[in-house]
Amino acid sequence: MSIALSWQGPSWAVRTLTVERRLAASRDYTVVATLPAGLAQWTDDGLAPSTFYHYRVQAQPADPDQAGASSVVAARTFEAASSPPVAPASLAATALEAEIGLRWDAPATESWRTSWSATMAQDS
Repeated sequence: MSIALSWQGPSWAVRTLTVERRLAASRDYTVVATLPAGLAQWTDDGLAPSTFYHYRVQAQPADPDQAGASSVVAARTFEAASSPPVAPASLAATALEAEIGLRWDAPATESWRTSWSATMAQDS
């Protein structure tokens, strides 16, 4: 499991950034990454399924008087899949004027819904 983070960097000169993480039930943050200045995204891999994590990014500035942490953001990983999803049945595509229509029947494991449809259109 993984969680992808992105942020907007501070307006002042930064030497490095540290990404800190804590479990929802904990108060203590752990540094999970030290990143170069200018990087504005990072992915935390190898996480436990169905778990809430809290993150913050600390900027290590060239001027120590400007240090500060970002706001805290919370995210939850998905549940672990016991098996891969079942492929849909009767997949059909229909070409329309500026769209593509898709229709398929739901697998038997999704008995609450018998069919799906979607339309994709080109941006104008």
